[in-house]
Amino acid sequence: MKILFICAFGSIHAQRWVRYFNDAGNEVHVLVIDKAFEIKIEGVKTHYIPVEGIKFPLLDYLTRYKMFLAKLKIFLNELKPDIVHIHQVNYHAFAFSRCNYHPFVLTAWGSDILIRPKKSLRFRYIAKKVIKNADIITCDANHMKKALINLGADSNRIKIIYFGTDLTIFNPENKDINIKRELGFKDNTPLVISLRVLDPIYNVSTFINCIPQVLEKHKEARFIVVGSGSESEMLRKLAEELGVSDYVIFTGRVSDEDLIRYTASADIYVSTSLSDAGLSASTAEAMACKVPVIITDFGDNHHWVKDGERGLLFPMKDNKKLSEKVNYLLDNPKTASKLGKAAYVFIKENNNWHREMEKMSGIYKEIISK
Repeated sequence: MKILFICAFGSIHAQRWVRYFNDAGNEVHVLVIDKAFEIKIEGVKTHYIPVEGIKFPLLDYLTRYKMFLAKLKIFLNELKPDIVHIHQVNYHAFAFSRCNYHPFVLTAWGSDILIRPKKSLRFRYIAKKVIKNADIITCDANHMKKALINLGADSNRIKIIYFGTDLTIFNPENKDINIKRELGFKDNTPLVISLRVLDPIYNVSTFINCIPQVLEKHKEARFIVVGSGSESEMLRKLAEELGVSDYVIFTGRVSDEDLIRYTASADIYVSTSLSDAGLSASTAEAMACKVPVIITDFGDNHHWVKDGERGLLFPMKDNKKLSEKVNYLLDNPKTASKLGKAAYVFIKENNNWHREMEKMSGIYKEIISK
């Protein structure tokens, strides 16, 4: 198949999707939305449509949109992909939907369906138009499916496809005791990790705010914040204000190799997110590494992490409850190990990346044949 992906290629999730279909022997092209994230993958052809605009906001939007649309039509006519797959509802997706090119698949990611249409009538209009024109829509949660239907999607055209976890990469065998030594800790130091982007929607401040309450009971515990984002500086200052700077390490963005090592080597994983589509990738990856997880109780999280069986849940923004959950696992290492093992089995059976991509490949072939 000749597949064209239109996506924010800076996302590791988009890159994994592209890599799979490239490695499977397809001719894969990527229309890059942001030139800064023109990632190079051997065999994958990347494209970028430059558009000149003017600085007055309204005119800038009108001129840039019309120019992009015209150039996009020419690009599609020349490339002639067998199928187009758009990741996320956005202005690029809206422009593509106006080109009347089929077949195309739309994958909703989360806030593009759950949040933005509620905050902006203009974006709600855009989302409805894109959804209406898609041949197939995929999402990774039942509450996402309901949101899509509320925006006008035909339920028969919606498929649940999980982003999945690559168990050949994320697994308990990648646990690395050297992580603790590299950070200057003892081998038996309990590490509590956050792997979410440092933006408001992921509410990492709740993670920082729980630290003093954990240290009251477990002074040996240490905390790692992996990632970057708009709240990076604010979170560092918050740690200073709370007097816990010596107990928490901000790593910033790390390499894929280090991400695997950090995930598998933590003793407890925490996600404080206020919104996700389905199960977040980092949560699933921690579960695949047998790391006990504590995550917010919203959306479909209760389906993946049954409280007390495959991990623990806590109310959003409740740092007191979160600290209680962390202390509970530190007090009960056997229980923590049991939760981690149960989570690993569940992810292996229900969130296998290769199996989900095989389903997606089948969907491509089916709609192309039609």
